[in-house]
Amino acid sequence: MSDALTGVMKLVGGPLANDPRRRSRMVIGGYVGTAVTTGAIGPATAVWQVGVLRALAWASRGLRGPAKDSLLASLVTPRAYGRAYGLERAGDNLGAEASP
Repeated sequence: MSDALTGVMKLVGGPLANDPRRRSRMVIGGYVGTAVTTGAIGPATAVWQVGVLRALAWASRGLRGPAKDSLLASLVTPRAYGRAYGLERAGDNLGAEASP
């Protein structure tokens, strides 16, 4: 269910990310939403709460993706897309490995 929500939110977030004024707010909101809802899983006392919080976290994650990609593309030249996206993915993976 959470992965499906991520995909749906990417579809919703794609057209919204076309607005340059909205991109940074979507990225920040997506990261904050993911962090807050993931952090709230710890004190959850029921299974359904964990399910709802995880679904919200993955929805936030899906919403921020297109905006983050669009924002990154607007900051670099087309010749540097590969390096920029490679560095972004490397940093993301490093953060996922180092944080636990």
